[in-house]
Amino acid sequence: MQITLEQAVVNAITAEEAAWSFYSKLAARCEDPLARAFLQDMATVEAQHVDGLQAFARRLLKGTLTGVPDEGMELVETAPSWEELDREVEEMDLTTALAIAEEAEQHAASYYDALAAVTSGEVQVFFMAMAQEEANHAGHIEELLDETAA
Repeated sequence: MQITLEQAVVNAITAEEAAWSFYSKLAARCEDPLARAFLQDMATVEAQHVDGLQAFARRLLKGTLTGVPDEGMELVETAPSWEELDREVEEMDLTTALAIAEEAEQHAASYYDALAAVTSGEVQVFFMAMAQEEANHAGHIEELLDETAA
């Protein structure tokens, strides 16, 4: 697979912006205060990722990104099975919010792992770092789920 570092960063920024939007929309509609606070925190983390990636791009690529994201990048770090909920999001509790977030973070980690496996050099290093970051988030959320269940 051929992908430039610039394209990889453009794609990652798009995925992180979509994750921010995903968590923000869920939080805005959620009435459970603990679940809403968790989802708002996740949105903040995703916004920080966008800022960090943009700073990384400016520093490493020495300029403005000009690429267009690949198709489907907005789904990388969301939980597609939760995009169109049949039930009301307003009724979501903390356990459900955690499960949604864990699915989204695992989805992103798998995506970046797959890209790391088919790339090389600095692009591979970039994707490996992104995969590890998302896997760390999923692990933390899994710990929170376990604590909630106990």
